[in-house]
Amino acid sequence: MPHNAIWISHSSQLSVKRIQEQYTPFQVETLLKVAFSGINPADLKHGEHMGIVDCVAGYDFSGTVVQAGPGSRFRVGDNVAGLTPALNPRPHKYGSHQDYMLAPDSMVFPVPTHMSMSLAATLGVAMRTATDALFCQLGLPDPGGGLDVPPRGLLIWGGASGVGTAAIQLAAAVGLSPIVVTASPRNHEAMKRFGATHCVDYHDADVIDQIQRLARELGTPLRLAFDTIGYVGTEHMVDWCYRSCGDAATVVTTIPHPRALKCFATTANELSFDTPAGKVTFPARVADAQRTSRIVEWAVQNLHSLGMPPIRIVSGKDAIIKAIEESARGAASFEKVAVQHEIDS
Repeated sequence: MPHNAIWISHSSQLSVKRIQEQYTPFQVETLLKVAFSGINPADLKHGEHMGIVDCVAGYDFSGTVVQAGPGSRFRVGDNVAGLTPALNPRPHKYGSHQDYMLAPDSMVFPVPTHMSMSLAATLGVAMRTATDALFCQLGLPDPGGGLDVPPRGLLIWGGASGVGTAAIQLAAAVGLSPIVVTASPRNHEAMKRFGATHCVDYHDADVIDQIQRLARELGTPLRLAFDTIGYVGTEHMVDWCYRSCGDAATVVTTIPHPRALKCFATTANELSFDTPAGKVTFPARVADAQRTSRIVEWAVQNLHSLGMPPIRIVSGKDAIIKAIEESARGAASFEKVAVQHEIDS
C-alpha cells in the first residue's frame, strides 16, 4: 500500500518519499502499521559514516500487525515493538520512519499492557545495545536466572544516554553493585531512580580522581566499564574508563577502540562498509543475537518500571527531519524522541 517515508539519499540528505512498493511478509516477518518510530543518532550517522543510504531511515518502532508471515509467532492486531537490522545495502521494507514496514520476528517483542507504544518505540536500539554490552561482551549472567553476580563494580560513562539508561536498569536487575555513572548533575537523581548507586559529574576536571577515590572508599574495584559515548573531541572515553578503573578492567564501547570490546544493537547479520581507512566488517553473532532478544523481552515483560529519558513526540515532516538531524549531532541531552505516524507529504 502506498505510504510516506523519511528517505536518506545517496548524499545522506533527508526528505519525504512516497513508497509505492507493496510489502509482503516472509516466513517469520510481520507487516506493521507504524504507530511511533524512535529516533537514534544512527538513523543519519549510518548513512554518513557507513554508507547505508538510498533507503528508508530509522530502526526503532512500535506498531500493530496487519499481516503476519506463515511462520510468525504474532497475529493480526498484536501490538509489537523492536528494531530492524542494520544491513548494507538496506532493504526499503526495514526502515522504521515510514507508515508501513516489515519487521523480522527475531527482533520484535510484544508490547505489554503496562507500557505505552511511544515508550516501546524508543527501546530497541538502546536496550539491545546495552544488552549486548553487559551480557554478551562483559559476561554478566542473564537476569531472572537466579545466578549470583560476583562482587564487581561497573562504571557507565554516559549514563544519561538512552543506551546508558538501559544499561543502568539491566545491571541493577542482575544485582550488580556498585553501579557508578557519569552524568550532568541535573540528571543524577534520575540516574539513581534507574538504579545507579553513585553519580559523578563528567564535567569536573578531577572526574577520574573522584571515581578512583570512590572505588577505594567502597572497597569494591570497578572491574567492568561501559563507554556509551565514544569520542568527545579527539579523546575516546574508553581511555578515560581505563584511567578510572585501571588497566585490568574489561571495557566495552559503542564506538570502536583498539583496546576495548565492541557492542552493537543488531548482531544477527554481518555488516560491512567502507571507510577512509579501509573496509570494516562486523561479523554476525547469531547466538548473541538470540540471547539479546531473550533478555530484552524478559526486561520488557518483567521490569514494570523500565524507562527511558523523557520522550518528546514529534510529527510533521519538517519537525521529523530536524529531530533526526539534531540527534545525529548529539544536540539532545537526556531525551528520547519518537515520531508519531502518519508522516505528511
